[in-house]
Amino acid sequence: MPLDLYSFFHLNLAYSAIEEEDRPRVIERCYWPLLRLARWRGLPFGVELSGFTLECMAEIDSAWEL
Repeated sequence: MPLDLYSFFHLNLAYSAIEEEDRPRVIERCYWPLLRLARWRGLPFGVELSGFTLECMAEIDSAWEL
């Protein structure tokens, strides 16, 4: 029987350990590489994030605007 795996990630820029001035670095070093890896490898995964995180991401990096 084949093993099918699916990953699910929670993105949260409001996490208390992330300082506001570090948010651009988190987007650049964590969130973009995650999406690039999924695209490059064709990996199935889900992403869950709050509206606040999405708005912050779009404000910091316009490529995240929907």
